[in-house]
Amino acid sequence: MSQLKAGAKELFVVDDKQGTPTYTVDFAKNVRLLLERKYWGLYNMVCRGETDRYEVAAEILNILGLADTVKLTKVPSSYFSKDYFAPRPSCERLEDKRLELRGVI
Repeated sequence: MSQLKAGAKELFVVDDKQGTPTYTVDFAKNVRLLLERKYWGLYNMVCRGETDRYEVAAEILNILGLADTVKLTKVPSSYFSKDYFAPRPSCERLEDKRLELRGVI
């Protein structure tokens, strides 16, 4: 988003990292529910499904109406290895297991 705000016309986005994006409105509703029920602790809270970072970037461009004006270029994670030198797992998906066990979702 900061690159788009700065006027970038091309985004280099990794396509080899799978994840589970989280919609902040859903996240906030679930945090409120946990507080109301007094369910304390550490929880993963993500949306259903899976995608990669490239697909997320493409959808953001579509939503913003920029798909025709901003070029998306797929790159492997190694493209950013100078900036992010710690190894990253290929799958960054999370599960809502504790929320499921509590019957929240």
